[in-house]
Amino acid sequence: MAELIVAFDVPSGREALALAGRLPGLTWAKLGHVLFAREGPAVAREFAARGIRVFLDLKWHDIPNTVAASVTAARELGVGMATVHCLGGRTMLEAAARAAGPDGPRDSDARRCRGRPGAHDRAGRRGAPRRDPPGGGAADHRGPRSGGSVSASGRSDRLGGIRARMKHTLCITAALLAMAPPAAAQGTLPEAAERAKQAWLAHDPQALVGQSASIVLQIPGADPSSPLGRAQAVELLRRYLRPVEERGLDVTVIREVEPGRGFVELTRRYVVAGTTELRHETLFLGFRLQGARWALTELRSAP
Repeated sequence: MAELIVAFDVPSGREALALAGRLPGLTWAKLGHVLFAREGPAVAREFAARGIRVFLDLKWHDIPNTVAASVTAARELGVGMATVHCLGGRTMLEAAARAAGPDGPRDSDARRCRGRPGAHDRAGRRGAPRRDPPGGGAADHRGPRSGGSVSASGRSDRLGGIRARMKHTLCITAALLAMAPPAAAQGTLPEAAERAKQAWLAHDPQALVGQSASIVLQIPGADPSSPLGRAQAVELLRRYLRPVEERGLDVTVIREVEPGRGFVELTRRYVVAGTTELRHETLFLGFRLQGARWALTELRSAP
């Protein structure tokens, strides 16, 4: 089944995350130059922590080592896909593909995207003459006011060359890299417990539920006898958290009860808005290992 990638072309990380919270089926988020320049890696890390895969569209174009290091850094952030500019040349593309890991493009993909050599490929050929784009002949830079006359056949040749160059350029704008997650980013149960704790303290049910397709909730207003869909679980948790102020939350138990199934216990201290009485609650969280991540599948509260 095809997956939809949503472009988060918004001015700030706060607006991006608010939009993500209104899209319960979101699986991919595309982050571009503007948002990444304003918010930096933190916004990509936050999307990844919510279980949303990140497509980083920055079209890197630099020397091979720098691009490879950028790809590696993106993988460590949890980025799932990224773009590199094909005009960087074959050497740069191959370095990026190696850094992307086994899920990155094959060598043949880099050759197909290569087209003419990039600037960094040409830089190593000292004294090599500049080659004109295919189909275009020698470039004619004369404008309408240059004083030169151009015949009808000359104009046709020039237009043909321009079209060929435009087609060539459009075909090689960017290569897409699929990132293999680094070994260190596979996720552990203690990391899942910490993410759940931080999401609860921030009253962020979207981050708490993550990409879990369904979850069993035992809180006031929820029926624990059957699992709830993700959107319904998020809404019930939002209502449950809205009228209180957190005073503390401690992780007291983390245990993998069997392979791929984990249990976390949190001790919560809070006050209801408008009161001063400190209340206590124990939260029991059930997790299952889904692929490389621990997903929340059950949440029960007890006074």
